[in-house]
Amino acid sequence: MIIKKSGQTYITDTPKDKKGLRCFLCGRVADHIHHIFYGRGKRNISDKEKLTVALCYKCHWQIHNNHLRDRELKRLAQEVWLRNNENNRTKWYRLFYKFYN
Repeated sequence: MIIKKSGQTYITDTPKDKKGLRCFLCGRVADHIHHIFYGRGKRNISDKEKLTVALCYKCHWQIHNNHLRDRELKRLAQEVWLRNNENNRTKWYRLFYKFYN
């Protein structure tokens, strides 16, 4: 899954490659690839479903320490994923056990 904003790519197909990517939140050079869904095996699902986003160090820290920003990123990922997967809400629920909208 790839999100583009102002001609820049923010969500990457290759979770380990951040070269040339910009931070999704502020636009600075990305230092980290953030798994939007993490913990309890969710990183593997984030990799498989291409739900990773490039973030700078500051924004990555903020996401992990601000529940509202983290939830908003998950909501956006859900919206884009559903749009790209024929609105398959059943599959989404099987993967993540909840909806973020």
